[in-house]
Amino acid sequence: MVSQRNLTSLLRGWGNDLLDLIYPPHCANCGAIGAWLCDDCCATIPWISYPFCERCGRPQIQGGLCVVCQSQPTYLKMARSLSPHEGALRKAVHGLKYQGVRALAPTLADLLARGWRRYGLEADLIVPAPLAPLREQQRGYNQAALLALALGKQVQISVETGILLRVRETQSQVGLSGPERWQNVFGAFECQQGVGGMRVLVLDDVYTTGATLQACGAALLQGGASDVSALTLTRALDRISLRQQAEIF
Repeated sequence: MVSQRNLTSLLRGWGNDLLDLIYPPHCANCGAIGAWLCDDCCATIPWISYPFCERCGRPQIQGGLCVVCQSQPTYLKMARSLSPHEGALRKAVHGLKYQGVRALAPTLADLLARGWRRYGLEADLIVPAPLAPLREQQRGYNQAALLALALGKQVQISVETGILLRVRETQSQVGLSGPERWQNVFGAFECQQGVGGMRVLVLDDVYTTGATLQACGAALLQGGASDVSALTLTRALDRISLRQQAEIF
């Protein structure tokens, strides 16, 4: 006799198979049928490799701290991003974030798991960067939460999606300068539950100026976290950093 749990799993599997027949997976970058991000396009993704800033992960000619991290306080032990915000990975991020292709989350989490191991990250808890409630309602989901849940399964780390909340509405970060982004998000987050003594990893899709991740880090440290790190799929790099990245390769 089939148990209720096994029956539910079986029906879900049939549903996924039917969905694949109606709307088969196709690469977010090149459109090839068979995978949400095909092997050929994955092979084109340039990983951000050492040397980079030991704290924020910005590519540079040598190790140590970058100029920005030498002059500014930080709430993050370290931040790492897999790749510059361009090419195949950028298109995949946009597919997940703006085009409703939630099925991309497990595929992108596979890449995040590789980054987790590549950069030697450690944590007791993974927390997604929260969206503004209105924006999440309009989108129907928080892409960072989908990625965090999928990554947690990969690396066997607990994920909490309700610990970190936005307690103040903020405008979209798109189009804002660096200082405007910092002013926009600081004080916008609050840690709703105790994370005393825990090493927390904040997960997001894109690192732009780091303002959102720093604000998340500040809230989690106030909540008692022993340290906070951050991981993103991509990072927006200026021309100098892109040139340095090219020289690394």
